[in-house]
This record gives sequence, C-alpha cells and structure tokens, in this order.
Amino acid sequence: MNVRFHLENYFQNGKIGDKIISNLLLDEPLEFDFNGTTYTIPAGFKSDGMSVPRFLWSVISPQIDAVTLEPSIIHDFLYSEKICTREEADEWYYEALLKNGYQRIKAKLVYAGIRLFGKSHWAE
Repeated sequence: MNVRFHLENYFQNGKIGDKIISNLLLDEPLEFDFNGTTYTIPAGFKSDGMSVPRFLWSVISPQIDAVTLEPSIIHDFLYSEKICTREEADEWYYEALLKNGYQRIKAKLVYAGIRLFGKSHWAE
C-alpha cells in the first residue's frame, strides 16, 4: 500500500481559536475492489481518516498509520458515494482493518462506534 496524501487544516468556523479540522486529501487516485467491482477514488478526495471520539482516544488512537489509513479513506468514500448499504460499508471496514493487522478487540470497538454514531455521516 502506498497512499499519497497531504493534510488540509482549517478552523471550524474560520476564526482563530475555533476547533481545528484536519482532512486528508488524496494526491493521486486510489483503486480498490468492493464486491467484485473495482472503484477508483479520485485525487483530491477528502477524508477525515479514522474518526474517533476524543473520549475513546486512550483506547483507539485516531493517529494516521499504515494499518488504518487505506481502509479509513475507502470507508469514507463508501459513505460519500453510497455504492452499498451503510451496514455493508461498515462490515467491509471491520474486515479490512483485521486484514491489515488491526487488533480484533479494537476493530470491534471501531465497528460498534460506527454502527452507533455513523448514521449522521451517512445522511450527509
């Protein structure tokens, strides 16, 4: 895996002192297979990486790393393009994290979190 990206940081409401928002922007297209079909995420696609509520940071790090980066970008793409159901996207993410070597207990917590809190992001 060689995902090329850069970070975009900005203040949430455009004012200094507001919450800083960071997005990953793909520098080049990223191809992946989903249910037997190959999809291409275009360069410039924005992802927030692995979204983890702050209260869980001591258990699940939101840090960008080789294990979580690609699955997180693809999961964000599945949510934005809705090429499958939300449940299928979340199950794919769980399996992709495990395949990349993410700890099973943490993957289960991530899965539970996106099932509980992901609905509002699916609706966007």
